[in-house]
Amino acid sequence: MKYDPSHTFVTSDHHFGLWKVNTTPWHPPVFSQAEEEEAIAKWNSVVKPTDLVLYVGDFCDSGEDDLRKYRKRLNGSIVLVKGNHDKLPDEVYESVFQGVHTELVIEDLNLVLHHEPDIEGQTDIRQIYGHIHEAGGLFCPQDPKTFFCSCVTRNGGFPVSLESAIAKMASR
Repeated sequence: MKYDPSHTFVTSDHHFGLWKVNTTPWHPPVFSQAEEEEAIAKWNSVVKPTDLVLYVGDFCDSGEDDLRKYRKRLNGSIVLVKGNHDKLPDEVYESVFQGVHTELVIEDLNLVLHHEPDIEGQTDIRQIYGHIHEAGGLFCPQDPKTFFCSCVTRNGGFPVSLESAIAKMASR
């Protein structure tokens, strides 16, 4: 598949629906119900119906019915790179998304997408990852020139164009 960086977006870690099912104080929901509505509006404000979104894990935490409902509300075609919270059977994800991967390599862009940063992996290939909700911390990559975190909370609540993510890596 060819990727047009100006019409392809990256994002991750919305954990849609987590506010409905979370009862643990040590892992609070990413968004309240109202904040989740704002995140959906932000998504649809930048992603057009003809765009592609490379979703880098942890899409929905509240079951298959909600997964389908949230997907229908979002613009664009979505390719899912599964995260640690994407635990439904692959057949479910395959029926909802345009593609499903555990890792996505885009050779012509010298890029790999996976949910968790591969700090000990290759440093000569660019990485887009999710999983890390806050800036800093033990798991943040040591070489920011080749890494970009797609986590929605690290990007103002918006999906980021692939073009912009690559430019941010190049400008460091």
